Amino acid sequence: MAEYNQQQTLNVPDIVKVRLAAKTLRQRVFTSLLLHIAPLPNGYQSIEFKAPAEEHLSFDIKPKSLTLRGIMAACKADKHCRRALSSLPFIGRQLQVDPELRKSLQDLADLVAWEASEAFRAAYYPGIMDMEPIDPDHVRAVMNGLQREMDREGNRVQRAPAVFSELPWERQVALAERRRYWYGIFGITPKAWKTGRFSLWDVSNKITYPPDDYYCRWDKRIPVI
Repeated sequence: MAEYNQQQTLNVPDIVKVRLAAKTLRQRVFTSLLLHIAPLPNGYQSIEFKAPAEEHLSFDIKPKSLTLRGIMAACKADKHCRRALSSLPFIGRQLQVDPELRKSLQDLADLVAWEASEAFRAAYYPGIMDMEPIDPDHVRAVMNGLQREMDREGNRVQRAPAVFSELPWERQVALAERRRYWYGIFGITPKAWKTGRFSLWDVSNKITYPPDDYYCRWDKRIPVI
């Protein structure tokens, strides 16, 4: 299969191919939100994004080029679209006491799951330098939340789950720090967490590939074209 060229025009939008063109984390969040693109007169495009039922995200933009980058730039240039994509809910379903990230943040969920696995199997698992210390009670709360998620997954696959409380305390702290780091990479800081919303424009546009040895479920969901 020839690699999809990001410069290829989107006269007939194909969301799967657009997703394949996405390289950075921001691009991947953008394309996961993207629902529909359709041409309008005078070079405009109608663009629609997935959103909760009470929020209809549809805009008319005028991209300079019909590429992924061109479309994203046009969205950022349009004040209404830019404002809407600056305040997106990041919580989907509420599972017991645990909020579930929306599908547009599947990369973040996968990265946190990868970090949780590394906490158990990596020979060396340091925390994040220069990060403000995390309160021990919050570290325990993070471990309890990860444990509930692990237990649900273990029940689903009929496998005994790992126990986070059995990790050395230093690794528990490191895991909590790495989790906070990745949330920050996606623009979900402790301050943003309190609002329940994040900005697409705060998601990293520099990280273009997952860490070494990372098993990315997102890639498995894209069919071969």
